[in-house]
Amino acid sequence: MKLKGVITLLLVHSVLGLFDVNLLEDYLRWKRLRVVVVFHCLDQNHDTLKLSERLSYSFNGKIHYVDISNLTVTWNHSHSMMSSYHLLGATVDLQCPAVSQLFDVISDHGYFNSSYHWLLYGETDSRDSASCLLDDQNLNIDAKVTLAVEINRTESGGYYDLYDVYSTFRRRGAKLNVTLVGNWSTGKSFQLASNQTEYERRIDFGGIWLKGAITALDQVHYETLMEHLTSDAPVEAYALHRFGYKIWELIMQKHNFTIKLLRTPAWGIATSERDSHSGIIGQLASKEADLAINTLTYTKDRISIIDHTVTVAMSKMLLVFRHPKVTGNRNLFLRPFEVDAWMAVLGVIVLASIVLFGNFCAESYKEYYDKEVHDNRSLVFLTVFGILCQQGFSSKTMFNSTRITLISTLIFSVLLYQFYSTFIVGYLLIIPPKTMSTLQHLLDSNLKVIVEDLGYNIDFLNQTKDPLATQLYRSKILNGENNFLNVSEGIARVQQGGYAFQCDTAYAYPLMKRTFTDKEICDLQETVLSPFRQMHLPLPKGSPFREMFRVTVRKIVESSVGFYQQKRFFCDKPKCAKSELEPIDVDMDNVSSLFIGMLVCLAGCVGLLLVEWITYSYFKGHGEKLSNID
Repeated sequence: MKLKGVITLLLVHSVLGLFDVNLLEDYLRWKRLRVVVVFHCLDQNHDTLKLSERLSYSFNGKIHYVDISNLTVTWNHSHSMMSSYHLLGATVDLQCPAVSQLFDVISDHGYFNSSYHWLLYGETDSRDSASCLLDDQNLNIDAKVTLAVEINRTESGGYYDLYDVYSTFRRRGAKLNVTLVGNWSTGKSFQLASNQTEYERRIDFGGIWLKGAITALDQVHYETLMEHLTSDAPVEAYALHRFGYKIWELIMQKHNFTIKLLRTPAWGIATSERDSHSGIIGQLASKEADLAINTLTYTKDRISIIDHTVTVAMSKMLLVFRHPKVTGNRNLFLRPFEVDAWMAVLGVIVLASIVLFGNFCAESYKEYYDKEVHDNRSLVFLTVFGILCQQGFSSKTMFNSTRITLISTLIFSVLLYQFYSTFIVGYLLIIPPKTMSTLQHLLDSNLKVIVEDLGYNIDFLNQTKDPLATQLYRSKILNGENNFLNVSEGIARVQQGGYAFQCDTAYAYPLMKRTFTDKEICDLQETVLSPFRQMHLPLPKGSPFREMFRVTVRKIVESSVGFYQQKRFFCDKPKCAKSELEPIDVDMDNVSSLFIGMLVCLAGCVGLLLVEWITYSYFKGHGEKLSNID
């Protein structure tokens, strides 16, 4: 069964009578500890046995005893720390001769950290002696050290003041902080002085400074780096260092510290599994930097090098392009119905014409003879076609069957016209549907693909296992042309049309908003090549600020201030103006076929008129000649 809990670091006095086992028991319950290692300088044959009996009686966890009375330089501290446990610790009596040597070993190997819960026990003068002893040790903001100083002792038990002992960051000159947090007495257990959490109690870093690694990817700007980071200028290029600094500004205000910038040329993307120690990543791995200003992504090769904080934003690397016009084999005025629907309409026209022709023939019998009705037979097709085009019927009819046929055709034409006109109007009001939405569609198209010259893009394309992404990379990117461009050149080609650009939309979309027309924005389409990437503020592995900054960054992200910064630096896709309530103009592209059809018909009519006139003139002249001969 896997052990849960922590190894408690306990300082015990050499006189067993002064040690209050109840204090230790309450402390173990308070911290919910199940594994205890007691490093002591008691008599191995007498005092330790008594202490073991008293602890074992009420504590059902694991207890390990180590005597440090004769501590030497060959002491196997790693074995005593029991690294197989979830959390580790060590204990020593402040009165023991080897306490300073032990603390030096502890400090050198970084055992004063969040993996250890210390309970330091001593008499009235222990506060000053412990402070002097720990002042030179490597205690940081994540230290879990509780100092219990005995103030009074009676027959019923003792009374102790409890102090929280920590330092913000010893590497940057922070001082030791010893804060009274409460007291303990027999029968009353722990009485805390306030309801402050450890985070609230240690929130002030005391004005220390930390080194922050930063890269601007060698961008050219005509101002100092600090002016660039604090600028409110619109986002036009890579700006994750500016976004990260805005978040760090809020953290600095919260915790009262400053940052000294350590500039590097790049992030430090790994070229192999063992080559990640360059740029920002290299500064964090070597502990040269205490934090990173740039927001970075979660990657497999960085797990063993840096500590992650909290996701502060989502970076979207997308393929953006102007969607080609949806072209079809049919004219706009034929699109409302499919081919089979048009064939059905033609069948209705033919059927209605046949029925009406039969009715008109029946009405032309002598008993019902009427010259007006008789002439309807030659115009039966034109009559039906006119009804379908919303024209009425004004001729005279004799039979009820004729009237029923005409009324049925009129109703059919009205309903059909509603569907037809609704499609035409809707086609002009809505944004044309975009059919290219996947990588496969992009592969099958004639669009050329270009990529922003950014390390993340190149790294993804070289390592991806996605077959479609690999095929796109080989066929449309590695084709002998220079397809790796900066964002301004790439967006300019997208604006021309015929190009798909893989880029970071955080700063590509603002550039499109400023340079694209409304029509070009409405043509924009995007598809995913590389997965969306979660961005966080990285820290060196084992950083003492990890938990503190996680809590603070979480508070910022969940507040409106964090949301405001995300909206500033991560732009959404520009909104198409056609989705708004604004007038829609009909251009020549929509009605050009009507003009062409009208011109063709007029030309045909003129030609037919000429033929009829020539024929009429010929036969009229020929008839006059025959009459003269006669």
